[in-house]
Amino acid sequence: MPTSTSCRPSELDYCRVLNILPMEQKANGAFRVLGPLPLCFQSVYPEVFERPEDLRPDLKFPFVENFLIEVRDVWSRHDARTKSGPWVETDEQGKEYALEAIAASWKGNKILMIEILGDAYEERWRFLQMGRENVLMRKYLEAEVRRRTSDIRAREEEIALRLVWAAESRDDGETGSKTALLQMAKDIALGHHEKWDGSGYPSGLAGEEIPLTARIVAIADVFDALVQDRVYKPAISVEEAFAIMRKSGGSHFDPDLLDRFVYLRERFAEIAGERSAPLFDGFRGNPVTG
Repeated sequence: MPTSTSCRPSELDYCRVLNILPMEQKANGAFRVLGPLPLCFQSVYPEVFERPEDLRPDLKFPFVENFLIEVRDVWSRHDARTKSGPWVETDEQGKEYALEAIAASWKGNKILMIEILGDAYEERWRFLQMGRENVLMRKYLEAEVRRRTSDIRAREEEIALRLVWAAESRDDGETGSKTALLQMAKDIALGHHEKWDGSGYPSGLAGEEIPLTARIVAIADVFDALVQDRVYKPAISVEEAFAIMRKSGGSHFDPDLLDRFVYLRERFAEIAGERSAPLFDGFRGNPVTG
């Protein structure tokens, strides 16, 4: 097996074991092999075994050609080194190899090493690809949840508006209490995303411009979202939920209603932990005043 005379084979045997091909650039720009030839390069770089003293890896691999242009500055500095990052080559049988080049300046010599990354790289690449796919899937699911939630809310609002329109278009004198109920449904559907400070949507209402029923539902809706599991997040404790919501009194929520909500915290905690409990069962006692 051909070897270079510039280094004793024993000094570079480890390169053969590690699937690394070390080369030194000569004055004419060609490269010569340093040490024993790694057999694994027979398929991907057969020229190594044909002319080990006159190699042009820059002409063999376009990736290396670009890399050598970038490393001119590295070779001008003493004991400097840099890596190319991995790329893939295919041999005549169609087998793919992951390679990486390393350029180093050693005792004034311009050293180029090409490594076959092998199974370890393939396994790492598959792991990273799987992680990337999981991230993409999670983002897709989160977007799908948001889209479907938006669709459900839009349908609810449309149903409420259509029912209100249908009820108010009747004039038989029998729909007075029904109209009030539907009006409340309309207020909730359109107003529970409004905020006390006017920064909500869809109309940017503020303070008592927001219907009372919508202000109540806004508090209940946020509390439920915080203490229940969602596809995109785990549930938090009731105490954490109260702590978060207290910070939004006067901005997101009606501060007086939030005080009443906190006053009844024990009952709301029961409802959160026991979904079968009737909604208004057990609401007794004096509300917080002023």
